[in-house]
Amino acid sequence: MDPVGTFQSVTHASKDVAIKFVSHFNGNLNQATMAYFQNPTPHWLSGGGGGDDDLARAIAASRGGRDDDLARAIAASKAAMNQQNAAGKKPAAVRTFKTPNGGVISLAFGDLTMDDADAVVNPANKMLDHAGGLAAQFVKKGGHQIQDESFAFLNSHGSTNQYGRLYMPDGSVAVTKPGRLPCKHLLHAVGPVWSGGAKDMSNPLTQVMRKTVTKCLKTADLLKATSLSLPGISTGKFGFPVRLCARIVFESAYDYFKSNPGGSLRRVTLTEFTSSNLQVYTDIFDAIAGLKEDVTDVTPKTADSSGRGDGASDHLSAATAAPATAHAPFPSAYTTLPGKTGLWEILPDGKAAPKGSEISLNFSTGKNYVKKVGLVVGGYNTTHMSVDDINALRVTMQNDRVATSSRAGQSLRTVAQMTLPASGCTIEVCHGDLTKAKTSAIVNAANKKLQHAGALAGAIVRNGGDIIQRESDAWLLKHGATNASTDHPYKYLPEGKVATTSGGKLPCKFVLHVVGPSGNNGIRDMNDPVARRLRVAVDAVFQKAHEMETVASIAIPAISTGAFGFPKPVCADVMIAAARAFFVKHPKSTLRTIKLANFDEFTVGIFKKKLEAACSCAQTDEEGDDGATKDERNDPSSAATSIVVASSVRDLADDNAVATKDDGNTAAMSVAVASPVRDLAKDDDTAGHQK
Repeated sequence: MDPVGTFQSVTHASKDVAIKFVSHFNGNLNQATMAYFQNPTPHWLSGGGGGDDDLARAIAASRGGRDDDLARAIAASKAAMNQQNAAGKKPAAVRTFKTPNGGVISLAFGDLTMDDADAVVNPANKMLDHAGGLAAQFVKKGGHQIQDESFAFLNSHGSTNQYGRLYMPDGSVAVTKPGRLPCKHLLHAVGPVWSGGAKDMSNPLTQVMRKTVTKCLKTADLLKATSLSLPGISTGKFGFPVRLCARIVFESAYDYFKSNPGGSLRRVTLTEFTSSNLQVYTDIFDAIAGLKEDVTDVTPKTADSSGRGDGASDHLSAATAAPATAHAPFPSAYTTLPGKTGLWEILPDGKAAPKGSEISLNFSTGKNYVKKVGLVVGGYNTTHMSVDDINALRVTMQNDRVATSSRAGQSLRTVAQMTLPASGCTIEVCHGDLTKAKTSAIVNAANKKLQHAGALAGAIVRNGGDIIQRESDAWLLKHGATNASTDHPYKYLPEGKVATTSGGKLPCKFVLHVVGPSGNNGIRDMNDPVARRLRVAVDAVFQKAHEMETVASIAIPAISTGAFGFPKPVCADVMIAAARAFFVKHPKSTLRTIKLANFDEFTVGIFKKKLEAACSCAQTDEEGDDGATKDERNDPSSAATSIVVASSVRDLADDNAVATKDDGNTAAMSVAVASPVRDLAKDDDTAGHQK
């Protein structure tokens, strides 16, 4: 059997891709095929390696030297981003064709970020994270408002993939304001990732591309735009063939004008910024126009030998005279200040600093500086990384399997722990598979019909057995609310209520099922009404465990952050505040340990940082704005905190043992943090296990 040929027949991938996948998985055809369908463009496909060795070493060091492949992928992303060949000049028409009903189809050469068409298209990735390529140029020149609005659109309209991450499906188009760009509307189009196969119109991916382009045309028309400019969508790192893209853009525009003669959209322009691709586009446009007898070439002619007009000849001759050189990376606007930690940026005169920012006046320059926020990207603290390095990291993190570093199927491992000495209770952030938790109970983020088919609920039933689903159905029949507003009434679990079943074949004794809130648009903090609904649901879980009187420990995931799309940072704030408030209210409860458990490192990193922040805030604040109860704010155990960084399990145990010093009326609260995350390997082998 030829594994490469078989791989191609199953996946329709190119021979080169097939060879790389089969080789990467040592000839295991099943593993290679499954991996391809999960992610057809892994970071190692392009050869990995190369790039900025210093960045690779820094990333590897920050992860204990264990993520060399990831470090090389990030360095490669940075190197690729520095090879962008933007023209830097306003686009000028190279070819202009007129259709019978007055529509105009153009080909232009120049910088799309300088295009003043009514609507301009940004070739976006599925997560609308504009960190690299042309998308990054739009944000750099148009302002971060573009990125903020894109993420808001994703939160409102995105779907959830198998890793629990929000994404926009292929063919989607998001619309944001253009910021400082000269256009009126910015459209973010998610094109297909080329996965091989025939490079002609018989390839199914061409239909996805046609759908994407047509959606851009329709969206522009709905916006009452008279002109639309778009790039070669997916022809960059997504690998879509340039010739096919050119044909699809031309034909889609031609067909759209023919079907919509009365639409507001009257001009469609394909804009390219590299001389090599421009020549391909020109040949394809000329060939297709020649096949359509009703299309007229109205390109303005000049005396230049190229036959190209409208000012484009200067750009073309300059571009083709010598190979294009890579432009220098955008310089970082951040600097260091004497006696100050972190990175700082000059605050322009008359501009207000973001709310909560740290500001410093530098007497030597006479300028005010604002401190850079210490973002966490994919589990990395980027406080001391340059802007270019952060963007390279963001590009790499767009690969689900790299970003999540999933521990599905592995036991929970504690990466951060807070101990309340007054009660002896603990709050832990854990990394691993919730279905492997050896706690008294685990929590399932359920849907209201308690149909455990997908995501975490599906994993719970697959590992625990059908008995969990049968007991859920029985619970609904006996205790569920009735929806009688439809022709077919049904029983359901209301939001914020808790259903209880056995753990079946799971290591835990009980599964507590709770329905969290959806409707995540614009959730910023715990004061948001939807965040308060999540707090009600989490409080209900802890109260139920308390009332059962046999639950000593419970593991709970980031509720509502999957398909319901609740922001993970706000979820972490809500859950940590709820856990602390519970232990203050019930210091003698049988429930002694709450584990905030998630399988992907991205979410774990967020929860870990939030637990650290909760302890830091308690040193100076009275917890008035974090959702804590009045009892918690008055509790002496929250009056003082100390943060201890642990590098091993033994360090964590030793620090926890001594962090209970009582200073009169003021007790100390300690948090032990694993740094890096993977260095701490404390398994929840027996904690609170009662089964």
